[in-house]
Amino acid sequence: MIHITENLPVARTVKLDVAERHLLTRWRSVYKAVMDLHRHVDSTDLPDRLVRHARALLQAEKAYLVLAMEEGRELSLYDHSRDDEVQRHSAAVTRGPLADILQLSSPLLLNETSLLQLNEAPAVRARNLCGVPLSFAGRNIGALLAVDKLGGRPFTRYDQDFLYLLGCQVSTVLGNARICAQSNLKLQDNLTQLRKLNNVLSSQHAALQKSMTIHNLLTNLVLEGHGLDAITRSLAEIIDNSVIVTDQSLFPLAVCLRPAAGGSDLRATWQNASADPARKEEILSLFQGKRLIRLNGTTPEGNEDQLIVLPVIAGQDHLGFVATLEGKRKLNELDYIALEHTSTVVALDLLKQKAAFETELRLRKNFLKELMEGSYEFEEGVIWKARQLGLDLSQVHRVVVLETNARYPGTRPAPPVSGGRRNLLQIVDRTIRSAHIFALLAEYNNNLIMLIPDPAAEPNKINNQSLTVLHNLANQLSVQMAHETWWLGIGAPCFTVTDFARSYREARACLEIARSLGRRNCSFAYEQLGVFSLLSINREAFKEFAGRVIGPLLAYEEKHGSHLLSTLDLYYQNNCNILKAARKGFLSPGTLRYRLKRIREIAHIDLDDPETNLQVQLALKLITSLGGE
Repeated sequence: MIHITENLPVARTVKLDVAERHLLTRWRSVYKAVMDLHRHVDSTDLPDRLVRHARALLQAEKAYLVLAMEEGRELSLYDHSRDDEVQRHSAAVTRGPLADILQLSSPLLLNETSLLQLNEAPAVRARNLCGVPLSFAGRNIGALLAVDKLGGRPFTRYDQDFLYLLGCQVSTVLGNARICAQSNLKLQDNLTQLRKLNNVLSSQHAALQKSMTIHNLLTNLVLEGHGLDAITRSLAEIIDNSVIVTDQSLFPLAVCLRPAAGGSDLRATWQNASADPARKEEILSLFQGKRLIRLNGTTPEGNEDQLIVLPVIAGQDHLGFVATLEGKRKLNELDYIALEHTSTVVALDLLKQKAAFETELRLRKNFLKELMEGSYEFEEGVIWKARQLGLDLSQVHRVVVLETNARYPGTRPAPPVSGGRRNLLQIVDRTIRSAHIFALLAEYNNNLIMLIPDPAAEPNKINNQSLTVLHNLANQLSVQMAHETWWLGIGAPCFTVTDFARSYREARACLEIARSLGRRNCSFAYEQLGVFSLLSINREAFKEFAGRVIGPLLAYEEKHGSHLLSTLDLYYQNNCNILKAARKGFLSPGTLRYRLKRIREIAHIDLDDPETNLQVQLALKLITSLGGE
């Protein structure tokens, strides 16, 4: 067997002298120090560790670390001049070896006695010292300094090189630590901002959820047909305050009062605001701006509160208002959202009512056309249709005709329930309902027709109850339509189905007579005409008669307001006795004679002629009757 022996390299042991071993040990110390500092780059005690490593590496009695602060010229001084404790101070180094290192950014090695000015305390005497600058990214960030080498030995170039090497590595560590700290601060700031944003979003999400809940609640009330009362009550509970819903003329449709929230004040404050022309105009202006307004108001108790008013608008239709009273308790954002939702929901409910009402109006109009014209085939069919509309024709009724805006005889009247007269029907309906009676209302021939029950009616007599209702209606029209022209004609009672056509003609005749006389904004019944109702058979003849007898006097009275008509009536009421008439009218006989003279001159009539006196008394009696109710 053949054995082959290979020539393998033999490991040799390199012998190092004492100086080399010492240098190697110091290199290892530098390496361990750098590794330790890298491991604790996020630690708050990084400067303490650095100054300890520097003192141990250079075997010095003292070591100092000076770091420049980011925000200014102030320095942080880390003093490791005792065995275990590192003290931190604020310093402002302006002179001495340490100032030279910071200003010149160059290492310094001194093996001679020097004074070291570290802070406001007295200068420290140093036998020798070794210092290096610390820089990062081209900026001087501080200095590292070892003072008084142990055993009284001097610092060598090796000491300076090792300290410089440690300083270079440490500068990177410190720079990275600062960047890390700044990044952490930015991250913390961003995190704080994100948390704030999250809180805002959470709050908005919660508000949105509540808003949707409120909207769904109110919308369901409309869809389920609970009406304005339920909507108003729900809003009052949501905002914990009293609420009022009105129509476009500021008349309350639904009210929910909460006494604990000043409910007794809301109704009075709203009444005061709607009665004040300036406040009313400001409220009505909401329809143009379509926005919420605040009105300062004084309650009956003298409290200064604000009336919060929001318009109810659907497209171009102005339907009404929603209002509440803000007192000591201020409304929050969710309350205002609830008010806006309620405005929308009230608009839906009013539109729903309007659509149903307009459908019923068409049915009423068709029914009235048959009844007023007598064009029905069987009375039973008319009675059945009336019953479907809630009307019992077995009761006695009157036909009442309301005509508006017929400013001149012969012109066509404006429709009372269309355009700007849309609220007229509401005025009439509210007034009649306040008397706790049911009346059928509808438009017919451009007039508003009312079938009003009159159970106690007798032929040729007017029931006081009917007069009271119609008198209240006339008062409401005078207030609500102060700038309009209107007439109210009342037909005779209807005891049978066939009487309605006759009663309608009688009511229309009253209107024609009033218009022919130039009377405006008045109401009267057919029975009040007495024998003068015969003139309605020939209206043109009536006009000619009235104009021929006292036409000039009527024109003069309307122009000058001279009370000559009342003087003439006083004269005839006292059987043409001047002395008696003067005494009853609190006039002197001379004054009465003068006025009669003026009447003769203006009207061109002879008061001594019996035939003339008869005609004048007839015309005067008719005018007086028409000018009553």
